[in-house]
Amino acid sequence: MAKAIQFKVSLEGITPEIWRRFVVKDDITFHQLHEAIQAVMGWDNYHLYQFHVGDLCFEEPDPESSMNCKDEKNVSIEKVADYVSSGDEPFTYAYDLGDCWEHTLEIEKVLDADELKDVPCCIGGERACPPEDCGGVYGFEHLLNVRKDKKHKEYDSLIVDWLGEGYDPESFSVDEANSRLNDENLFAEDDGDEAIDDDYFVPLGELLLEDTAEAKGLKNLEGMEMDYATYLFTVESAVMDNFLDDRKLTDKDVIAAVEKIKKDYLNPLDSFDDGLEKDIMLELSSVLQGGSITHHELKLVLGHILWSIDNRSWLGDSQAYVKWLPYYFNLYSDEEDERYKKNFTRRTRRMGVPQKQIDGMLERDDDDCEMDNLEDLRFDSGNDKENQDLFIKNFLSDPSRFQSYAMLLERNGDYAALVKAYKVAMEVMDLPVLEFAVGVNYLKIGNKESGMHHVENAMKRIEDLPEDDSDTFCVLDKQTVLRRMKEMLAAMPK
Repeated sequence: MAKAIQFKVSLEGITPEIWRRFVVKDDITFHQLHEAIQAVMGWDNYHLYQFHVGDLCFEEPDPESSMNCKDEKNVSIEKVADYVSSGDEPFTYAYDLGDCWEHTLEIEKVLDADELKDVPCCIGGERACPPEDCGGVYGFEHLLNVRKDKKHKEYDSLIVDWLGEGYDPESFSVDEANSRLNDENLFAEDDGDEAIDDDYFVPLGELLLEDTAEAKGLKNLEGMEMDYATYLFTVESAVMDNFLDDRKLTDKDVIAAVEKIKKDYLNPLDSFDDGLEKDIMLELSSVLQGGSITHHELKLVLGHILWSIDNRSWLGDSQAYVKWLPYYFNLYSDEEDERYKKNFTRRTRRMGVPQKQIDGMLERDDDDCEMDNLEDLRFDSGNDKENQDLFIKNFLSDPSRFQSYAMLLERNGDYAALVKAYKVAMEVMDLPVLEFAVGVNYLKIGNKESGMHHVENAMKRIEDLPEDDSDTFCVLDKQTVLRRMKEMLAAMPK
């Protein structure tokens, strides 16, 4: 007999409580429950998530995850309803594993078939959902404190430019929640990825031209983007389509797909995973049938995509590239477009980038978001006095140039120069995150004593900071920063 479950979901760590009460059928999957929570809470469904039921974990499959979680699209919630209701097992939902929004789920009632009217439905709740990417509980509290004080130094940047003065943390509408909850696509049956029509696929090896001496002489596509725009856009278009279908796609996912294609493009189509990998291969086959390039040129095209992704890593956003593409090509709705600009402005302004440069980065006429070519940064790794002065000057006036310089040294494996670079930066602005970078790079060159001294001191400095000192970490709270530092240390070779 069909049943329904009445849930109460509450956001942890916030007072007064932010909560919703809603009803769904018991035959939906954990993925559909996630969609329902997103709808009633008012989240934008941009990030990864996990359910924990006692010792059980449910999430989207991730081969790199260290957790033994089950595929949330294959498990119905009815299988755990009795398990949760009969005991004291905790039932939690975590959304955005960076900001780490923890929700507590309570199963309040299990309803019979004759009570299944207007299901799914939201029947109650209080207070507005926090804005996305505000830095977790501590970042949200900081935001609310700034909102109360129009004379606060961050009021214009955080409230006027980013959050919007119309945001009301006390507002909640059941009707609006039900409008989102009853979207016709919300509970559409998930049959997996749509079958890809590969009838027109021709193996790339049959289409690509043999390399010539002229083609082999090309080192990269810098300054030649327009000559290869058709092929670059082919890859970008496949990335955009996949991101707009799945807003949890990350730059890391794109890197993995492009690197595999760059290595295995001569392999048959069925050797590539459904989704992004296969879509890129199909699109490349289609465009190459209309006019081909050489093997080497294809590798340069794919390499340029990887370079473009890397050139946005300074933003510190795991989706910097995939979010930028639909913005640049005007594929967002007006609301999404405005939200992208606000989030980008807030993130870069907190990194010290001048507003004039931010405005330039948001221009769509050229790729201003990318930093100067790394090879054009003529800093001397020896770090003599003249170059130190130049480095400090650029660190103060253009933090992105500092990040580009650090990326160049990282690429070259010049960790000793990285130590010197971050020390110079610390002379200008003594931040614990910079000292942590000094320690990590000491460890990379084998100086364990100095490395651990700086790492431990940096982490202690962060632990001693007041909880609301969010300026230090852009949009991250200090617990998130500490956790990521520990993960970075754990991943380093022993």
